Amino acid sequence: FSSLVVVVEGASATVTIVRGGGSQGNASVSWFLVDQTGDLTPTSGTVTFTPGQTSAQFSITAVDDMIPEFQEVYRVMLINATDGSRLNTTGLLVANISIPANHYPCGLFV
Repeated sequence: FSSLVVVVEGASATVTIVRGGGSQGNASVSWFLVDQTGDLTPTSGTVTFTPGQTSAQFSITAVDDMIPEFQEVYRVMLINATDGSRLNTTGLLVANISIPANHYPCGLFV
């Protein structure tokens, strides 16, 4: 799982999920945003792996709301592994998505 993904407002970023151990058969895992404020879309999804596939990606977009904001950090969590796969209980199940400060949150002098 990507540990930190940075995305600016109005753009998309790619999050990578790694399938460790074996890669036989189909498997899927779901993800969701723990902190849902409307700044990122989509807020959940499912990634499917085909036989032999060891990594997969999904995209997430930061909505350009034109509101001055300081850096925001959101958490994405993996849940519901299927088809005989399991979540690694000792590994990284949470990724952070960071939206940098934007639209001059401390003001813009002109």
